[in-house]
Amino acid sequence: MSDDEITEEGRQARFRQWEEIGLDRIKTDLINGGHQLVGGPPAVLRLAWEWVELKEKGPMPAKRDMDLIRDLLLEIEAGATQFTTYPLDLTAQKLLRNPEATKRRGEHLHLMQQAGLVEVRNENRATGEVIVRGLTWAGHDLLDSVRNPEIWAKTKKGAEAAGGFTVDLLKDLAKGFVKKQLEELTGVKL
Repeated sequence: MSDDEITEEGRQARFRQWEEIGLDRIKTDLINGGHQLVGGPPAVLRLAWEWVELKEKGPMPAKRDMDLIRDLLLEIEAGATQFTTYPLDLTAQKLLRNPEATKRRGEHLHLMQQAGLVEVRNENRATGEVIVRGLTWAGHDLLDSVRNPEIWAKTKKGAEAAGGFTVDLLKDLAKGFVKKQLEELTGVKL
């Protein structure tokens, strides 16, 4: 093994060390040359940048929870702007009352941002703080189509019968149920 190679054991040890130091401090050190906190040969600097990239991508949920996404949309529409996600900082992690639920909410906020449903103004992954500016046009459209609990229940049932769904399919199903409900209420075929 050359001086420029890192064993898996060495890799894991450095990842644990950097976790304790925190993402912001490691990234700042790397930007300034990586001499104070990271140190080591070029392979260690490359590994540190790889670790930073992994941390900045954020966690992704194993499975999308549309009930949680709907709940978050309702919260944001009602005025919630500050959310706690799962922090990278170990001290901040220990302060969480329900780490697993916090982690799931954060993962879904990331999904919602990727889907263009919410606009995130600021995020600090080290402390787990996310400031949401609000819903996007697409976020409002989705929420308006699934706001009614009865329509939402029918929409989910229809999506499950289809064996899978996209956000667009959910929205289309919900719009169909809303249209049918309006026709029944007004007696007018839309």
